Amino acid sequence: MSQSSVSEILGALRHLFHDELVVSEGNRMRLTALGERLEAQIEAPLKLVDCLVSTEFSAEKAALDIAASDYIMAVLAPRLMQVIYTKRPDLTVRFHCIDADTGSRLSSGEIDFLVTPEIPIGLGDPQFARQQLYEDRIVVMVDAGSEVKGRLTEEQYWNLPHVFFHPNPDIYNPSRTTVLQHIQERRPDVVLVENHLLVPFFVERSDAIALMSSGFAKGLMPSASVRFVEAPFDIKVRVFASWDDSRAQDANQAWFLEQLLGVFHKSS
Repeated sequence: MSQSSVSEILGALRHLFHDELVVSEGNRMRLTALGERLEAQIEAPLKLVDCLVSTEFSAEKAALDIAASDYIMAVLAPRLMQVIYTKRPDLTVRFHCIDADTGSRLSSGEIDFLVTPEIPIGLGDPQFARQQLYEDRIVVMVDAGSEVKGRLTEEQYWNLPHVFFHPNPDIYNPSRTTVLQHIQERRPDVVLVENHLLVPFFVERSDAIALMSSGFAKGLMPSASVRFVEAPFDIKVRVFASWDDSRAQDANQAWFLEQLLGVFHKSS
């Protein structure tokens, strides 16, 4: 746009809002207080407009980006891949690890879905929609040769060494928080591991135990010599899909959410 066109539109906006919106400050321009509030509020409507004018199932980006932990990927991927291969072979699904920038990437559209146990801190904003996919329960992993049979007693739980999955401490871990809330924030950990897939190898050939979701226990596990017994307490963990609701018109996203809900509904 030409400078005169911008000035004309800015003049109309100033008249509409009864505010200068942007003011000169030395050799630069800055937003007024009202301008800053408008800037924050206009992002979601602009995203919606962008979705409305985009072409459904665009050939340029027939892809979806999913952020999830390694545990969620192990549970989720086998259930989804056959559906995608059969119904949408043109669709590329890219899985990403969760990091400190995942929330902002979800908001900006770089990430389409976040799949995680419970609802992470920071996703309470109304722009984020969420749907519970399934409910999981926590079981205990022990060495295959352990003397523990059937169910771990509470006394055994507190006396045995522990291995606990714990990713980057700078990232909120809702699954761990849920477990610790049930065991009164006591920390019996001896070893903290940042990768779910490594946990069995720390338990194998030791007296250590580890809490693990039953979904992961039933999925593709490493070839470690371990088995699972019941925990001395009942802990349920809800797994949610979260997404930016201002992009609800995205056809790929709507289709994928439908498949996501379908595979877990059939397996429940």
